[in-house]
Amino acid sequence: MAWLLKEEFAAIYDAPERNEAERRLQVWKDHVMISGIGEFIRTWQRTLGAWEEQILNYFDDRVTNAFSEGITNQIKVIKRCAYDFRNPMRYRSKVLLACGHRRQREVNHRPSR
Repeated sequence: MAWLLKEEFAAIYDAPERNEAERRLQVWKDHVMISGIGEFIRTWQRTLGAWEEQILNYFDDRVTNAFSEGITNQIKVIKRCAYDFRNPMRYRSKVLLACGHRRQREVNHRPSR
């Protein structure tokens, strides 16, 4: 039953529009209460219920902060591993490299005649 509830929750994000997502979320909430699984009930009551509007806002323009969360996670991993860096610029370079930043080469333009 827990697996089905997890899959049903994930399916909410496949909804084509906000109204459908809202309907799916309501069905999911009903199924959670009927299931009697305390962990799901508490998760809804303590966490997801408070974020219901934000969850549904995703369907207005489908933008998330997943990219920035990923970058933050990469930086934290480097920071944990960088305890032996004595040069802050080396740490900075390592972060920029891990995050996909490439230094742009300067293009020397010859003056036109």
